[in-house]
Amino acid sequence: MKLSTKFQLISAFTLLSIAALIYLSVPYYKNLESVVPWKERPIEVQVQEVTPAKDVEQSQNVSGAEEKATDTTLEVATPTEAVESAAEPEQQTNDATGAEPEKQTSDSTGAEPEKQTNDSTEQSHQEELDQSFVEQTKARLAELQGKARDTVDPKGNKVVLLTATDGKGHNGEIENLLEMVTENREEYCAFHEYKYQFTDMSQFNQEGRVAVWNKIPAIQNAFDVNPDAEWVWWLDMDAIIMTPAQDLASLVLNPDALKEKIAYEADLKINEGKPSGVQVSRDIDISKIDFIISQDHAGINAGSMLFRRSDWTFSFLDMWVDQVYVERFNNEQDALSHILVKHEKIRQHVGIVPQRVINAYGVGGEEMGWRTGDIVVHFAGCWVEHKCSERWQDFWGRRTVLKVPANDSPADAPEGDAPEGDAPPAEAARTDDPQGDAPDGDTPLAEAARADDPQGEAPPADASPAESDDSNKDMKSEAADGATDGDGQEEKKEDTTEEKKENATEGGEQDQ
Repeated sequence: MKLSTKFQLISAFTLLSIAALIYLSVPYYKNLESVVPWKERPIEVQVQEVTPAKDVEQSQNVSGAEEKATDTTLEVATPTEAVESAAEPEQQTNDATGAEPEKQTSDSTGAEPEKQTNDSTEQSHQEELDQSFVEQTKARLAELQGKARDTVDPKGNKVVLLTATDGKGHNGEIENLLEMVTENREEYCAFHEYKYQFTDMSQFNQEGRVAVWNKIPAIQNAFDVNPDAEWVWWLDMDAIIMTPAQDLASLVLNPDALKEKIAYEADLKINEGKPSGVQVSRDIDISKIDFIISQDHAGINAGSMLFRRSDWTFSFLDMWVDQVYVERFNNEQDALSHILVKHEKIRQHVGIVPQRVINAYGVGGEEMGWRTGDIVVHFAGCWVEHKCSERWQDFWGRRTVLKVPANDSPADAPEGDAPEGDAPPAEAARTDDPQGDAPDGDTPLAEAARADDPQGEAPPADASPAESDDSNKDMKSEAADGATDGDGQEEKKEDTTEEKKENATEGGEQDQ
């Protein structure tokens, strides 16, 4: 009985103790519930309660009890997330009102706007310069327009000078190449009233075909867009027209001129200059020639060539660019050499002329290298030795520059007196010769820049050997007559001197 009573007393005491603990702990948990950030509650609620530091300081000054409660709240409510959340609004406030906006404001009103203003000014100035250059170019071309006054057919818009490129290739070494080429060829075409055409060859790109083949569809396109054209002259980008007074008709396009230029009995070359066993026939019919080209030391070179509008030309161009040849040969020149050697009927329509007639090189001997009076210099292969820019600049400074006198005369007279008689239109060109103007009587076609010719002065291109000899005899005779006249003048001077001496002697005697 005693044990059960004790057990009952202990149990009752325990229950009372638990009840007392529960009763006493309820206020604590209620207070804790108000400050502990439960997961299901938004974090900003706690942030708003703990962020105002000034309010906390004021509450600390009110009473000790409230100060203790506040301290407890701060200690409980400062987990990492709460601190970071409290700091972010403060940082955003600082970003909105602090030093960084001042920096941004400074950037927006300081050096950056000034730089933008300078860039805008420079761009505007450059646009003005470009516009001025365009206007000067137009004025220059207008001055030159038709001043050649060509008389030999074909002339004017019957001839198209075609320049085409895709912006690639080996010519990137030459600075401002396109600008110089355009200036050089537009002036030439304006002078002779030819049509100048520039074509972007990339429009003719085909998968599996090297870009050099695109010159063929470019030539076809030139005929299509110029229905009045009888001839199209293809000229590579890396070439300079050195003698712009030379018209194409009197050079090769007129049948009479072409007949004198054909390289009769010349061997056609293949495989790096090896003779093919085929020669240019002397029986060729000049009236049937539709294609004019030359060959260098290695064979046919397609850097400068002329095509006449005809059914034969259109058929030939289609055959030349046929996929069979594209797949078989690396480039258009190798294919062309093969066609000319293997097809006699095609050769009957092709006029092969000496290289220097339409395609002289910047280097080479008498048959290949440019000489004074040659119409074109071509820098084929200059990229191999990395000398394209050097050679281009050299010849660019030596080219003949067209000049229209102030009186709109077609003559190209040096500074000073003009030559007697009417000058031919072709003499409306000036040679930038560092050694001075060409002597009177020289034509710009072969002798306007004769001082640059290392071979010395040559007789006029149209003069025969017999005429040259007669001219030399006449010159010698005139020189002899001049010498005789000079002796007579010296005798007269001596007589006059003797008379003066005698007179002086007589005057002295009279004075005495």
